Amino acid sequence: MLFDILFFTISLLIVGVSYYIFFHKQNTTKCQEPVQQKLQNILINKQIKEQQTNQQQNAQRRAQRVNLQQNQDSEENEDSEEGNENDDEEEEKADFSDTRKAKKQAKKQERQQQREQIQQYYEHRERQSQQKRSKYEEKERQRELEEFKREEEQKKQEQLQKLKEQEEFEKWQQFMQVEESGNDKMDQQTEEQFYRQLNQKICQYIKLRKVVVLEEIAGEFKMSTTDIINRIKSLEINKDINGVIDERGKYIYITDKEFESVKNYVEHKGRVFRSELLQECNKLIKLDPCKQDNDIIQQEEKQLLQEVNQELQQLQNQQKQ
Repeated sequence: MLFDILFFTISLLIVGVSYYIFFHKQNTTKCQEPVQQKLQNILINKQIKEQQTNQQQNAQRRAQRVNLQQNQDSEENEDSEEGNENDDEEEEKADFSDTRKAKKQAKKQERQQQREQIQQYYEHRERQSQQKRSKYEEKERQRELEEFKREEEQKKQEQLQKLKEQEEFEKWQQFMQVEESGNDKMDQQTEEQFYRQLNQKICQYIKLRKVVVLEEIAGEFKMSTTDIINRIKSLEINKDINGVIDERGKYIYITDKEFESVKNYVEHKGRVFRSELLQECNKLIKLDPCKQDNDIIQQEEKQLLQEVNQELQQLQNQQKQ
């Protein structure tokens, strides 16, 4: 609008100036009229050109205003469309939120179903394990019952066997004669002689065999293992025998000659480690009886066997009579 006002004012000024020049110059001389006419024509042409340019500019401005109006209309349309789009977006968001809620609800239900399935699976496994445990416990009870029955049967058999052995022992006692002196007690001299002979037999038994099991000696002389150990210690104190008892319950007899050999080795060697001493003892001390002792042992065994056979023969003859 400001531009239009300026345009009209300038146009009016130009027109006024042109009329002023036109009427003012009429009073001048005739020689100046052609020049003035030319100037007037120039001004008129210039005015016409300015009017044309102004018209063009006005047309352009009108076109611009039309374009601006169109742009405003298009912007309003776009705004309305955007509003519609926003409404659509809000509706879509609402729909999306609904679908999202539905999906969440579906996932929640699915997880709940999965948890229920897992719970059912574990409950099923627990029932199966409980059934297996009950079956196993039942089998264990049956096995324990059968084992108890077997043990009871075995105890009965053992008792019967003991009774039979006792009866046989009593029968054997009937055929055995025991010499009694006085009130069935040996006097002091007889007792000393008995123990002296027993010590000699034990000493001879050990010397012949070199390595003996203590339980075998106890069974041979019908004594307990503790009594045999005490008897061997008393023999060692009296220097009748010398030896050691190992961790396996064996007594190893060591002769005086072997002791002397070990003593000479230690004195000759000086400082000796335990491993070296053990190796040398294994070399110097013999663990097997010599041939002569083996012959004596075999003779004793044959003699003992003959005595047992003779006793059995006598018993059989007595039973026949």
